[in-house]
Amino acid sequence: MRRLALVIPLAAACAAACVPPGALVRGVAPAVVPNTLGATHLEAAAPSGRLNVAVRWPARGEFRAQLIPTSANMIRIQVRDVAGELMARAEFIRPGDESTIATASFALSSGTGRSVLVQAFRELVPAPGVAPVAEGSSTGITIWPSTSAAVTVTLVPTLGPVIYDMTPNGGPGSLVRIVGGNFQTGPLLVRMAGRSIDPFVTLRGDLLEFEVPPDAQDGPVEVDVDGVKESRPFQVIRSITLAQDAFDQVATGSVVNLVAEARTASGQLIREPELGWLVDRPAPESSLAQGAFTPLATGTFVVRVYSGTIVATASVKTP
Repeated sequence: MRRLALVIPLAAACAAACVPPGALVRGVAPAVVPNTLGATHLEAAAPSGRLNVAVRWPARGEFRAQLIPTSANMIRIQVRDVAGELMARAEFIRPGDESTIATASFALSSGTGRSVLVQAFRELVPAPGVAPVAEGSSTGITIWPSTSAAVTVTLVPTLGPVIYDMTPNGGPGSLVRIVGGNFQTGPLLVRMAGRSIDPFVTLRGDLLEFEVPPDAQDGPVEVDVDGVKESRPFQVIRSITLAQDAFDQVATGSVVNLVAEARTASGQLIREPELGWLVDRPAPESSLAQGAFTPLATGTFVVRVYSGTIVATASVKTP
């Protein structure tokens, strides 16, 4: 998951080049005074230091460089003193032309213990108490006379998707289960090795389920909620082999341990593969538990190990 970086200060040359045309910036005490470069200055009484702020918006296109939730439409910056009193504030409205940079410059009295809080909201005018979709802060800032402070703030999504557990491998047609959280806080997209698999996905609360597509490839399974991503690696089982596929003259009641190996399309051995086991003559004629097979009657038994559509078999004969 990539994150939004807020950098202070911003050189005047960059400010001139980066200001999005028509961007709206609202200032609340001190007053807002636009300069000739198009940036915004918040002038405090008897200013003696400055914070120059640049905020990068994420593009909303399909191949976006996503930094904060896609639904963010307003970013609020607050500067406070050591006692927590508000010194300056600015609000940036997402520009309609997909410009990526908004700038503001805060003129502040010198002192120590300054802090910056940056919050991103879905609403253009958030109601009191509405939680931001992303936020970040920096504390312990010192403003010296006639200087600019340099501070970096990283915005972290407040409700990004979380994956607690996920099926790590499986063959085409097998079921993948993802247990997590925050899957319903925004638009949901699921990708496997970079390819959208949304038509295969079922969402029930905080459980995602889908079948591995026939042409799936090894790679991360990515859960994208409102542009914020979380992923886990996944291996596609393309072959299963048994160390031995025929057992003759097995005594009734004895245990036959069937050892299976699963591999990817490139032949890589998969550790701890997710496999299922079946026998054509189940209880009371036999028992089967994860490859440990016990015939309880005479005749021929066929044991199958599988993952989705990938199958291997072994025969067991008792006299």
